[in-house]
Amino acid sequence: MDSFRTTFDPSIDAFAFANRFAWTEEEREAVHDLFAQALDDDALQSAAEPAPLVDPVLAAPETEPLPPELTGELLLEAARDLADQFAQAARLEGGGAHGLSGGMVASVLDYRAVNWVVPRGNGPDDQPSRATPTGRVLRDYLWGRTVAALDINAPVLLQFLVALKLPGRDGPAWVRDRTRLHWQHLTSVMPATGDPVPLALVGRDSSPLQHQQVLAFGFDAPRDDTGTLYLYDPNAPDDVSRLDFDLHGDQLTTTRDDALITMPERGLLQGFFVEAYNWRLPPPTLVATLRADPACAVAGAPVHLTCKVVNRGYHTAPEVSVVIEGDGGATEMREGKPQPLDEGMDRTFATTGMFEDPGSHTALARVALRSQGGSEVRRDLGAERAGAAPQVTIRSNPSLMLEPARDCVSAAVPAGGRVTWCVQPASLAWVPRDVEPAYQWEAAGQRGTDAAFVFTVPDTPGERFDVRCTVRAGDCWSTGAVALTPRPAAEAQRVIAACRFLHEIRLERLVPFLDHDGREPSPGAVLPLVDDLAGAARRLLEALRA
Repeated sequence: MDSFRTTFDPSIDAFAFANRFAWTEEEREAVHDLFAQALDDDALQSAAEPAPLVDPVLAAPETEPLPPELTGELLLEAARDLADQFAQAARLEGGGAHGLSGGMVASVLDYRAVNWVVPRGNGPDDQPSRATPTGRVLRDYLWGRTVAALDINAPVLLQFLVALKLPGRDGPAWVRDRTRLHWQHLTSVMPATGDPVPLALVGRDSSPLQHQQVLAFGFDAPRDDTGTLYLYDPNAPDDVSRLDFDLHGDQLTTTRDDALITMPERGLLQGFFVEAYNWRLPPPTLVATLRADPACAVAGAPVHLTCKVVNRGYHTAPEVSVVIEGDGGATEMREGKPQPLDEGMDRTFATTGMFEDPGSHTALARVALRSQGGSEVRRDLGAERAGAAPQVTIRSNPSLMLEPARDCVSAAVPAGGRVTWCVQPASLAWVPRDVEPAYQWEAAGQRGTDAAFVFTVPDTPGERFDVRCTVRAGDCWSTGAVALTPRPAAEAQRVIAACRFLHEIRLERLVPFLDHDGREPSPGAVLPLVDDLAGAARRLLEALRA
């Protein structure tokens, strides 16, 4: 048996309010016009061509041929009559039990596509109305999605309903066969995409306003022409509705149909089809801004992150914890206990993190929710302002490496001496070429702002002290420190003498004489070098004896 479940959870990913909506006069007129024009001659093929009603999901060449009564002009006439009846019913009776189910199904798919929190409302009886600004936004959106779902799926729905009106068993058998093809399509596409599939449930009632639009998010397929579907039914919020069906006989039969309980006007299920769906950007529920201070600092330094979340959606948002993920979730900082957020309200989550590795790092704010079963899911946050997603880039710079100037006194660090220290150029690679870095030096109570720091070493031999430097370039900065120990005067002088000796002899001056072409060097060229070496050696010995 093949089975599959998507990650869709009605208690998180669908609306908490039930599908209990009445259509306004304007909405009735809109649906009237929709059905009246559903089979407009300009939108159809020539009446001489077979099967003018095209299934938007399944390829026509793979389907069973239509019964003779469902081809050509006879189909068109029957469908036009039915469409006209539906149009008049929509004008006179309104949406009836249909409500906004198609819009609710399409909307939860819209929110899933962008991975946003669904504006669930506060319970089954909390339907959005146009009496408040946020209610109007959501109500208008649901209505628009309902009309779009009816419009794009009307031809297939009319085809199913016309077939069921045929005398005898040909029509119901054709609906059964079409249902089998849609069932096969669902069981192949759902595991491939991992997403729920919108369905239209067609019952005995001939009105399209009495069919149901639901969302299938799992199935069991025993491969014996029976099956089980797990559904989100907008008429039963937070519940998992189940449909067990059998395609063996002359027509579809059911052994369990939870959706029929919520909409008995539909009548016994005769068939179902996968609905066409086009995505639209939904209105955001939770939006956020994320700030980092500083956004550029030395690697390993604390970075203060502040996320402000605002509920721009309808009524109270679900209980969530703000989570700030660093570098794709490798590290995270999060709020403690999940909390709801009332409509129009905001809250701020402030925390401190760090990035040890030098380079560019990303921090992203999201929210975590708990399902009824206790599992955690993550949802993205919308942007408080256009182009300002709750994400920041943080630059971690390597620590500064400090080194003495290229003179022997600075390297020896004599107590009481005057020395010069600098920043290694390699540790300033993060500074942009067009930005002039600013230096802040400190050592033994002395400060400097030049690239080279000249200071007096404390006259305290053997007592360590620190030399620190901070370099800023625009909004970026880095720091470094080195601990130095002053040498006693006599010891420092010997180190300085040895250093100077090595500088003076400059062994590289011997290279031309060691790498010659076989000719002996002339005495006139060698004797001055020998004199320099002897003088350097004599001065070294004198310094060591001092």
